[in-house]
Amino acid sequence: MKKLSTRSCEEIMTTVYKPVEFVIDGLLAQGLYILAGAPKVGKSWLALDMCLSIAKGKKKFRSKNFTRNCSVSVFRGQLRKNTKQAL
Repeated sequence: MKKLSTRSCEEIMTTVYKPVEFVIDGLLAQGLYILAGAPKVGKSWLALDMCLSIAKGKKKFRSKNFTRNCSVSVFRGQLRKNTKQAL
């Protein structure tokens, strides 16, 4: 079994980390996200709208600027087969 590596609070506080890279300025940093909320509030459409905007290379999402272009992946769980037709 691999030994657990720990750091002291002082080491964490004095380490200089690279800045967070945002995909959507001030809204969405690089990484993996879970979008959760009440049923039927538009979570799936929001995620698809964001992903399509990023994938198409648009410069803005709603009123926020994109800070970089990147690839996107969508893992759909409950979307219907005809979702593509609605887009």
